[in-house]
Amino acid sequence: MATTVHLSLPTSQLRPGDIVLEFGMRVRLPEQEPRTWKGFQGRTVYAWKGQVENLDEVLAEGLVPRAFLCEDRWDGGRWVCELTGAWTVQGNDLAIYAVERAAE
Repeated sequence: MATTVHLSLPTSQLRPGDIVLEFGMRVRLPEQEPRTWKGFQGRTVYAWKGQVENLDEVLAEGLVPRAFLCEDRWDGGRWVCELTGAWTVQGNDLAIYAVERAAE
């Protein structure tokens, strides 16, 4: 059985496959590297589009608004909120996240 470690890490130290704990969600980071760009005062900003692993619990408990986990799409005359369970983890080195990571 794989063991996990719990860490507090700045955004730059997140890795593919990490689970970020945010607002009661368990967001698994994708296998691809994050988008990066230069932000305020030249700090590098990192953005990971992850997937909420405990989506049913998040929705049942109302941990975040349902609309935050949807993508709007046009459906033949009306807009609909299509539930995707995607969540973006974003920040620079000033942002610190609680992370579950497989032990090495």
